[in-house]
Amino acid sequence: MQALWCSMDHARVKPFSPLKEFLRLQLIKKIGLVLKVGLVLDILLTWRLVEEALLMAKDLMLGPIMIVKLTHIVSNFLLRLIFHLLYIPKFSIIDRVDTTFENIQITAPPTSPNTDGIHIGSSTGIKIFSSSIATGDDCVSIGPGTDNLLVSGLACGPGHGISIGSLGRYPNEADVTNLVIQNCNISGTSNGVRIKTWAPSPPSNVYNVTFENIGMNNVDNPIIIDQQYCPFETRKCGNGASSQVQIRNVKFNNIYGTSKNKVAVELKCSPSKPCGELSLTNINLNFPGGATSSCSNAYGTATGREQPPACI
Repeated sequence: MQALWCSMDHARVKPFSPLKEFLRLQLIKKIGLVLKVGLVLDILLTWRLVEEALLMAKDLMLGPIMIVKLTHIVSNFLLRLIFHLLYIPKFSIIDRVDTTFENIQITAPPTSPNTDGIHIGSSTGIKIFSSSIATGDDCVSIGPGTDNLLVSGLACGPGHGISIGSLGRYPNEADVTNLVIQNCNISGTSNGVRIKTWAPSPPSNVYNVTFENIGMNNVDNPIIIDQQYCPFETRKCGNGASSQVQIRNVKFNNIYGTSKNKVAVELKCSPSKPCGELSLTNINLNFPGGATSSCSNAYGTATGREQPPACI
């Protein structure tokens, strides 16, 4: 594969700390583009150069940029910027520790397939603040090995909402633990907050998850756990065998707004690994004529206002 390298190692650097790692953006379609950017405090200068390179890459590729992957960010580094990307299917954060993102803006056409906004996996201590994502797939997708994640102040939509998963497609996937998704607004999406696992699947775990203070505007499935996830024909996913991903200690607190479907809360858990310690608190989701809930193999408690009436 032909590759174009744009080095910006000599951008202005102010004293900070030994910076031995680099921010790498990989944009790959027919031509590979790699941007090697020195981690600098004068981030606006750096990202003006990146923006120019992105435009150049788009011209070279004669079409949308297909993949963006963010790797090798120094730990405890604050990436604070206005980052506006057009037609980018995936911005991936893989194998990172203690990194903060703020004011991220990502846009792709709502009809574009597989255009996740931000995908996170095998990382701990990631924080995403005050960002806006409008794509044709998940605004944020959370993959295996994600621990201690905070997403706050996200505007999501259109797209598929905020998803944990899909999980359980491959053997030996690491657990997903200690997540907080809070103070977000989700509008015009096919899902709101979702956990999705393949069936059948190898064993793994999802636990200690909190979704709180989240507004829904005309969302198809505002609250959904789907442990029979299969994006293909059912016969290609194992003839109805159940998921072995264990989901427990998941809290839905103060979720409010409007549902596009009558079933506003769907908790479809695995018959062999039922969901446990679920908590619904102050749910207020409206649908003309009244919204409903649907539960299978889901156990927990419901407190406060429950609209629709809880089924756990």
